[in-house]
Amino acid sequence: MLRSVQLVVPWPEEIPLSALRGKIRQQLLSGGEPLRWAITAIECDGELRQLRLEAVLLG
Repeated sequence: MLRSVQLVVPWPEEIPLSALRGKIRQQLLSGGEPLRWAITAIECDGELRQLRLEAVLLG
């Protein structure tokens, strides 16, 4: 079964851009196998950074 989801994922300062893909996949795997995903927005409020994601998951 395919599901479309929207998520907000925190992006801590200690996670470099090069490790971001792995963190996102890890978050998505908790809901199913990610077929496609995209970062649709990056929100910064002081030291707090968040990513808005849209994904299609299988499972």
